[in-house]
Amino acid sequence: MIPSFFPVWLTGGAWIVFGSIPASTAPNSTPTLLPSSDEHHFVAQYAPGEGLTVEQSARVGQRFILQTYGIHESSGVCIATVKEVHLAAVIDTMEGFEPTDSPGHTRVSEILQMTNRRHVLGSVELSGDCAAFNGPNARVPDGAWSRPEGAPAVVTTSPVSVDAGESARERALTDRATAEFRKLPLWAPIQAEWAKLDEAKEYPRWDEGVGISIATVRAAGRDWVYLSASASCSFNEAGWALWELGPGDKWTLRSDGVHPAPLPAFGAATDLDGDGVIEFISDEGITSGTGGTWTRVLDSEVDWIGCAC
Repeated sequence: MIPSFFPVWLTGGAWIVFGSIPASTAPNSTPTLLPSSDEHHFVAQYAPGEGLTVEQSARVGQRFILQTYGIHESSGVCIATVKEVHLAAVIDTMEGFEPTDSPGHTRVSEILQMTNRRHVLGSVELSGDCAAFNGPNARVPDGAWSRPEGAPAVVTTSPVSVDAGESARERALTDRATAEFRKLPLWAPIQAEWAKLDEAKEYPRWDEGVGISIATVRAAGRDWVYLSASASCSFNEAGWALWELGPGDKWTLRSDGVHPAPLPAFGAATDLDGDGVIEFISDEGITSGTGGTWTRVLDSEVDWIGCAC
């Protein structure tokens, strides 16, 4: 099972995300709000080592190789050396929404109330060929990840989106995936909530109403189909499923089919640690299989505040 590979954030500095903990288990002290080059990204950081385990604090001094899904070893090596490890509350806000200081209600306290997780972040110093990681954006658009210095490089494969209108094969795949998805235990309870809304008159099934996305990927000689039905502006439920395709058009469910969240986004697939188990990685975390069921094993997702509608 994974574990020495981590997503990376760039937020006016560079951070390697070692995981997260529930907000309820975080320290009671008040963190410090960091300055940011992105007016919609906020990081409230606890003192170095505060609230961390001995193992998490021991990350200081470790070196990692950074790369994006589209950058290969031949592009040069970017090395990240961990300077400090912190717990932090992090939010991204939509345009027009910003935490504000007010009497008795500081910006930091508002961030703490709005976030339901605390991330374990390693602040890093970059060296080597890091041009691709020093752009003005708060986050590398296609995702970035890291591996310990000295660990072998791995080849990643990006999923391919399926357009139901493109070909007979894609239409058949879409129909099959949608039908299999609607058989899962998680689907019916969400459908019952959807049926209470006015939108159900136009779209009787909730996944049609919020929109279905389907992608395929081939990694380490195995074929996969991923389906997600994301929440909409008026409906907060979401669900996803992952199947492995085998001989004779056999579909084997590899997600648990019961718990709809967290909804993973797969930027790339690969066997990160060489144990024969495929991992799906993105800037929201790492999803891997234990006992044949794929779940998120490392959470780097940032809480979004505001409405994108």
